Amino acid sequence: MLLLRAFLGIFYGGLLVLQGTLVSELCGDQWRGAILAAAALGWSIGDVYIVVCLYYFADLSWRMVFAFLPLGPLLFATCCLFLLPESPRWLLVSGQEERAKKSLDCIFTSQVIRGTAVVGPAPTVILTEASADNTQASLSETLHLLSTPALRRITVGATLMYTSIAASTNLLSFYGPYIVSKINGKSEYDNLPLFGKSHAVGVIGTLISTLAVDALGRRGLLVMASSFKVVLLMLLAVPSMVGSLEGLWLGQSLLATMQWTVAGVYVAEIYPTDLRGRGSAFSMFFGRIASVLVPLMVGHFLDLGVSYVLQCVVSMTLLCVICVATLPKDLARLQMPDRCLSHKL
Repeated sequence: MLLLRAFLGIFYGGLLVLQGTLVSELCGDQWRGAILAAAALGWSIGDVYIVVCLYYFADLSWRMVFAFLPLGPLLFATCCLFLLPESPRWLLVSGQEERAKKSLDCIFTSQVIRGTAVVGPAPTVILTEASADNTQASLSETLHLLSTPALRRITVGATLMYTSIAASTNLLSFYGPYIVSKINGKSEYDNLPLFGKSHAVGVIGTLISTLAVDALGRRGLLVMASSFKVVLLMLLAVPSMVGSLEGLWLGQSLLATMQWTVAGVYVAEIYPTDLRGRGSAFSMFFGRIASVLVPLMVGHFLDLGVSYVLQCVVSMTLLCVICVATLPKDLARLQMPDRCLSHKL
């Protein structure tokens, strides 16, 4: 069972990277952030879907639930993939001009859903940056490019930001029932409805991010969400705030979803096209590792009390604020870079 779960995790991690990379390269600059954030609705709605299914199919064994409930969304997502063209931006940068032309034709010949647009063969696209070729950098070459002066600050900042968000949110998800039961004195089972509401609030958080990510910018929205989350977590540790426990917990859940959503937008677009997939994977890799190791490490010190766990989450969230504040200017409604050599800070 553990081996199969680990095996599934490989594909899950790949989806995290590839979804944002593909969507960012298929969208125009004006609405790229909003569309990337809206694409994250699938994760939030998926959480609600699982909660609802578990409520109505509670009598089924966990094996049946684990095996069959994801099949419907999985088949739907697979069908949607066949409707999407390959990224013409990446194809052009990697020197595959014929495939890029076919991909662009597929986009330009599709029917307009709203407004007016020219429908027909795509115009010829000429790269204005460094000439493209078919070469793909090796792992060592990729690491070298990510550590060059043009990308070093982005790589370190984006990796630490994503790692702190992944570790802190997974820590709260893992020990959330324990924390809430210690605060209000109820059993973890009695507190389950609160966590069902948390998933529903996550949908609202994603919608707020979709509406605000271009207006406020990626950095501005991340700093705001992380700062308010720190305040709510600190209030959770105050004994006199027990009566407001549900509101505080749902509030931090909403802000955590906003963190995830906006961080995904930033990481998906900040690297140049010829390194976007591998750069995003590098930043997210350490986040996925931290999301597993940090809860295990903190678990050894649960005897220190709930305040210790909350202090750990607050510390990691503050680290996120610092990392975001030091990141280069975000690309809200701006053109993404295509070649790493043209990526100037």
